[in-house]
Amino acid sequence: MALPMLPVDAIRPMFQVLQAEASNEPLQALCSYINDTWMTDGLWSPEAWCMYRRNIRTNNDVEGWHTSLNSRVQARTPFYDLLLALFDDATFINMQVLLVSEGKLRRMQKRVYKSLQARLSTYWEEHEAGMRTTDRLLRAASRLFAQSRCETMDLDLAQLLAGDARADGSDAIRVGDIDGVFSFLSHVDWSERWLQVLIAFHILCFVLIIMTRFYTNIQAFLFVGLLAIVFFAESINEFAALNYKYFSRLQYFDSGGLFISLVVCLPILMNCFIMLLFWLYGAGTMLVKVKKAKLRKDAAARKDAGETKEGEEKEPDEDETKKKK
Repeated sequence: MALPMLPVDAIRPMFQVLQAEASNEPLQALCSYINDTWMTDGLWSPEAWCMYRRNIRTNNDVEGWHTSLNSRVQARTPFYDLLLALFDDATFINMQVLLVSEGKLRRMQKRVYKSLQARLSTYWEEHEAGMRTTDRLLRAASRLFAQSRCETMDLDLAQLLAGDARADGSDAIRVGDIDGVFSFLSHVDWSERWLQVLIAFHILCFVLIIMTRFYTNIQAFLFVGLLAIVFFAESINEFAALNYKYFSRLQYFDSGGLFISLVVCLPILMNCFIMLLFWLYGAGTMLVKVKKAKLRKDAAARKDAGETKEGEEKEPDEDETKKKK
């Protein structure tokens, strides 16, 4: 239900309309529960859960901080170590508040949720301008959130219908099993074709780097192309997260970018580092050759200068010998 998206003074009237339309016993029981718990109860009144004109409506930010804390503080950590970690986080709160108030720190949000929020804001503005009734606002918000929810459930439903072993959780990746990079990589299904193509791409880049180590222009073009992939990694991760069902059985593209960083960006950066080593070696070799050539030139110049001086000294001796005769 999209009742929280309505103005607080319109929630109870619209709920009464929906309650009157309940045509069977399960719906009537649901409406009765909602009325007793969320409408007439003094603890959970509509004023407490109305989300009208609010951009942040979930506790995802808090859950994200909690996940970050769990990654830094392992299980069975001494209590005072936990206090130190909490104190470290607390020292940054004032700075973060200042950066947010000055517009220098912004909240990261996926494109799909930005689009959803933009459409919802448009509905609210139309409602306030009198262009959209409360009933139409409720129906539009319901369709908007239902569509967003269905897009995230499509693959899970398809896996269940296909009898996928990982869809029922029997072979799923549990967060508790991930305690490092190698354990994370060990849970990846490397038999998927697109992952094999990705590995072949990294190997091909490495072979090209070795074969073209004496061709600086080709390597410069390859270097820029690989760094461009790393630069657009965040956009690639978002696009792949929304369309992974077209090429992958499982959703690997997490919001933190761990998978794409390890499997895509890290090998690319290693190949770029190898190219830099070749360039530094070539530059060093060229510098040595230039220095040696300069030393040879200086030695030849000193030798020519010495022979010229020796010839000039012999000529006066011959003149003195002739005079004595």
